[in-house]
Amino acid sequence: MDDETGEMEFFEQSQNAETGEIEYLTYCLDKETGERHYYTFEKLCHTLQISNPFKISRYATHMTTIIKNPRRKTSKIRMDFIAAIIFLLPTFLFFSQILGICILTFDILLHRWCHKKNAKLSNNSSIYYQSPLHMIYKEFCCECIAEEDCRKINKIQDIRNNKRYFMQESLRRVVA
Repeated sequence: MDDETGEMEFFEQSQNAETGEIEYLTYCLDKETGERHYYTFEKLCHTLQISNPFKISRYATHMTTIIKNPRRKTSKIRMDFIAAIIFLLPTFLFFSQILGICILTFDILLHRWCHKKNAKLSNNSSIYYQSPLHMIYKEFCCECIAEEDCRKINKIQDIRNNKRYFMQESLRRVVA
């Protein structure tokens, strides 16, 4: 593009030899001298006062403020990991094997007691007993696995029954 007159001869899209991508590197032929002037796509948009269609607004990405580069701050994940190590270190130093076996046995007995207590409760009850390490034991306990499978099957059957009910209602409205 000629800076004085604003004349352009033509554009050409060049292709990157290594990757095969179109680079949008264009050149314009100056009509006065016949020289080629190379421009990037952003510079052409700026000189022609066209908005660059490849820019994404901050509101579209839900970034309404500019985030500064926090080079000196450590990441939150790393901080959580360090805190966990700091709290677990005294446990490893002062924790005996006999105490661990006693706690494990007590928690297994508590887990079994919770199963018995939950079996006595009615299904409509809002009370559900769980042991402190229920999240770990439910992966290995046969009763917990069976309960979870029953819940999944009940949910699937409820969805199927609701579809059938709504289909019957819609047919009844059409026929009536």
